[in-house]
Formats: sequence, C-alpha cells, structure tokens
Amino acid sequence: MNYVYYLTSFNDLKQKVKNNENDYYERDFYALIDEINAELPQITERVFNHPKYNFMPTKEVPESLLLNNLEILIEDIDTYVKKRRIQF
Repeated sequence: MNYVYYLTSFNDLKQKVKNNENDYYERDFYALIDEINAELPQITERVFNHPKYNFMPTKEVPESLLLNNLEILIEDIDTYVKKRRIQF
C-alpha cells in the first residue's frame, strides 16, 4: 500500500464519524495503525540498506520520506483516538 491510501482511509474514517457519531469505533482506527505497522519493517529495512541514507528523510532516498510520513500518520491517528476518548 502507499501513504495516500492510508491517509485517505484515515480521512474516510473521520468523515464517517463526523456524519454519524454512533459510527465511531476505536478498533477501526487501530486496525489502520496495524496495517501501517505491518508494512513498516520492510520499508525500514529498505531505507536503512540504502547507501545514501543518513538517518534523515531526503529526496535521495524516497522510501525515507514514505517512512517518515507513515510514522507521522500513525501519531496523528493515535492522537485523534485519544482526543475522542477525552471528549466522551
């Protein structure tokens, strides 16, 4: 999968909740996080094995940008779920 797919899935879940509060299920958001986490080891390995990788996301190593974006997305999803918990 790719970043756009995961971002779209997250936005779709948020929109579903916005349209109907009763459609909020934490497990849906955590299932998305689990999907992303399943891909991270392979991406991380490819990034670390790239000769130009220097522990910072760069255009020279496109997978490093993907890895960084996915890690940020995981944090965003987790933050969203925690904020929803506080509200209810």
